[in-house]
Amino acid sequence: YYFIPNSTDYITHVRYIDYFQYNSENTQSGFGLIYYFIVSLVSFLRMDELNNLNITNFMNSNVLLANFILYFFGIVGFYHLLRTYKIPKSSIFISLTLVNFMVPVFIMRGILKPEIFAFCLLPWIFLGLDKYFASKSIKDFLFIVVPLSVALNIKGSITGMLAILLVIKYFREIKANFWKHFYCFIILIFCFSLISYESNKVNNYSIFEHNI
Repeated sequence: YYFIPNSTDYITHVRYIDYFQYNSENTQSGFGLIYYFIVSLVSFLRMDELNNLNITNFMNSNVLLANFILYFFGIVGFYHLLRTYKIPKSSIFISLTLVNFMVPVFIMRGILKPEIFAFCLLPWIFLGLDKYFASKSIKDFLFIVVPLSVALNIKGSITGMLAILLVIKYFREIKANFWKHFYCFIILIFCFSLISYESNKVNNYSIFEHNI
């Protein structure tokens, strides 16, 4: 059993839960909002289960449940992504089973930090972008632009790593038809800016700033 309030930087991240529970007006930290909204939503939906006997462990349980849901959708996404690459089902099941027992994955699922949300979105982003670059249809891009914008707003380090990864993976496709993809890039910047603006208002910091 692991008590999440003892985890790294819990005091920083629990400010977001306090914000969504109307206990504070801002967070004074630079992270995206949606992961914490999901955790707060789980807490709200389970509020009837709260009593004097489990109040200490209530947040613990909610974070673990929210993280498990996000992790489940991430694993399902990676399964479908690997299937599109023609990898045999048996190899996928073995690989994903091993992933379940990796120490970083245990840590990711057991703390109040937004990396688990990036794990959830990543395979679906790749699936959507693979479909878009195959069809060259802006309609397909519009299906993926919101989750991509959300992922890029999770955390500054995640923004940088994801941007580099996407450029490396899709560089040839972008170079081959730059101007067509440029219009989609403008749409992405617009959506990213809207989500970032909302986060900045709540945080008083951008995702590229830290309150030290």
